[in-house]
Amino acid sequence: LTGTIVGRPKSATFRTADVVGLDTMAHVTNTTYEKVLDDEERDIFKIPDILQMLVDDGRLGQKTKAGFYKKTDEGILSIDLKTGEYGPQKKVRFDGFRLAKDHTSTSGKIKALAYSDDKAGKFFWETLARGLIYSANRIPEISDDIINIDNAIKWGFGWELGPFEGWDAIGVQESVDKMLSENRKVPQWILDMLASGRSCFYETNNGVKTYYDMLSGESKPVPTAKKEINLNLQKSAGNLVKKNWSASLIDLGDGILDVEFHSILQPVLNPIDGSLAMTINEGMDLLDEGKFKAMVIGHTGQNFSAGANLVSLLEACEAQEWAKLEGAVKALQDLTQRIRFSKAPIVAAPFHLTLGGGFELIGPAAHRVAAAELYVGLVEVGVGLIPGAGGNLRLILNMMENSGKGRINAFQIAQKAFETIGFAKVATSADEAKYIGYLLKTDTIVLNNDHRIWTAKQKALELADGYEPPKYRDDLKLPGAGGRTALAMALKGFKAQGKISDHDEFIAKKLAYVITGGEKAGLTKSVDEQYMLDIEREAFVSLAGESLTQDRIRYMLKKGKPLRN
Repeated sequence: LTGTIVGRPKSATFRTADVVGLDTMAHVTNTTYEKVLDDEERDIFKIPDILQMLVDDGRLGQKTKAGFYKKTDEGILSIDLKTGEYGPQKKVRFDGFRLAKDHTSTSGKIKALAYSDDKAGKFFWETLARGLIYSANRIPEISDDIINIDNAIKWGFGWELGPFEGWDAIGVQESVDKMLSENRKVPQWILDMLASGRSCFYETNNGVKTYYDMLSGESKPVPTAKKEINLNLQKSAGNLVKKNWSASLIDLGDGILDVEFHSILQPVLNPIDGSLAMTINEGMDLLDEGKFKAMVIGHTGQNFSAGANLVSLLEACEAQEWAKLEGAVKALQDLTQRIRFSKAPIVAAPFHLTLGGGFELIGPAAHRVAAAELYVGLVEVGVGLIPGAGGNLRLILNMMENSGKGRINAFQIAQKAFETIGFAKVATSADEAKYIGYLLKTDTIVLNNDHRIWTAKQKALELADGYEPPKYRDDLKLPGAGGRTALAMALKGFKAQGKISDHDEFIAKKLAYVITGGEKAGLTKSVDEQYMLDIEREAFVSLAGESLTQDRIRYMLKKGKPLRN
């Protein structure tokens, strides 16, 4: 109830305490209790008996392998707050949680849970209402405005919405009425704000976002940094070119177009679907018509894209619509090649999760401006597949380019690509992504994620002057059958050692066939890009037809982790 459902970290409350360390938590709360003598909520900072007992017992959380949770061979146990004993976690169902899950936006989820009449809703409302009033009372004690309190909570605790943004989400007037009916003491400045006719803390109109300033009692514009582009403000200023279900086209000015992802069903992960692909194609149509001189693929959601839409993929498999599936894969391959050979430069701006198809979208771009916090990788083997939208080709091209102009050993390139994809290696930073080969050494890394879209726009402007797309590669040197034999021997060893299953080996052999260049590659032969895409697509659809692969997809959708079968 205090985790991802309301836009907060998965570790929620007690797991976060375990990670921080219960001794640290006790010191912080005790210091607060001793220092804030006039605080209206001072008593809440008294260390509860259960916390004191855990600290006294040396059960300090993750660092001692026991705290509020304890990891054992039988699974993760949770503590009984009354007895201090550990037991299995009990599964519970709440109507409020179910109502919240029906919403796609975090704002909608918070509001649904806050006003639910069940036990979950009452618990969440109690903690939320007290937290909101407490936050409002800290102005001007610790901050002159609501912006910095919101930022402190978002940056410090990883919340998607700060307290006042969350208050707007549940409706300020509606929530204040409820608080007053429960005899809660709402700060006078909030009552004054409502009385003045302003019904929310933040408002966005005509490209300007304002906030209510408690000290002056007036609306003021939210300050924006020079290197920050707020896409919501761009849209409110009339710069929305086209909006589809899962993505939009936005005019960033100076002839630069942006593709913003906002999946209608999964806005946190932004899986690739037909609407998203269509929007990118529509953007490139505008480039081809000369209406824009460059395009950025980037947004400011929670994750760039976690890959393909597994639900629709599984539906096609279960209906045995193989021609339809192949057509969809071919369309995505064609899209990535269109990005690669666009006559106007396309700059990708990845951040956070950029997995599977997410990498396949950024790989063919003319340049990438990546956030330093980037988790990028080709992870398709986890669901019994191999990359299907050009990922194999893209990784090989990246590795060739990153290796420089020296003599390239075709087998070394193939082996490295095979290991990277076969072991589903994920780079945990943009810097590591350059080392592995998911980014080029020439790509740009930005430390401040708020500057990513602006930096990508500047790069697009820089490239647009005299831009020439790359030449089509028909000279790719890959090891062919000889390379496959060597990889097959290694797989046999892994199998004998029990490190991989029969199906793992089956997938790996399909991957090896593609990575080594199929039947056409060899010591004296070259292959071209389209051939690589054709054999990749054939292998992908073939694997999708395997029942064990379909079991892996179902398990991933249900459990959120890979199945070893």
